[in-house]
Amino acid sequence: FFNERTPSTVPPEITALAKTIAHNLLPADGSSPPEASVKPIADSFLSYLQTTYPYSLSLDAVNKNLDPTVDFLLNRKAIGGHCEVFASAMVMLSRAVGINARVVTGFHGGDFNNLGGFYIVRQLHAHAWTEVYLPNRGWTRYDPSPISSDRASSFDSFTKWFREFVQVAQQ
Repeated sequence: FFNERTPSTVPPEITALAKTIAHNLLPADGSSPPEASVKPIADSFLSYLQTTYPYSLSLDAVNKNLDPTVDFLLNRKAIGGHCEVFASAMVMLSRAVGINARVVTGFHGGDFNNLGGFYIVRQLHAHAWTEVYLPNRGWTRYDPSPISSDRASSFDSFTKWFREFVQVAQQ
């Protein structure tokens, strides 16, 4: 479950950050973490990302000479980023300590139409998250993006009913 080649592809400053975040969970000798430590390490990366960086749709790089994920982790604590950079940051942190992880993209949620009994999936439901390989469990979903209030929409009862009516009529 560990990819021994991956840590060398992660910039040293990100490896140092990953080790700082998971310092009490990693072996002192610098070897790969034991199987039992993978979930607590992934949980620590998840918590760090969700509590340290805000959600933002800003795409401006602080340092254009850096990889966008490295720039996010090192320079964007105040600016934050969108789901794709949160997901890639979790993958980079995981790989920095030898844990296999991957970015997954798809759609999260949708608007359920009560009148028609179907979901409307829109571009705003597009999302990216991370899967971490946990021993004895396999690929496990982690969503490091903090909850974004600007992604959520609320409608009063009549507006929701009217919108659903129009959707059913369009079929």
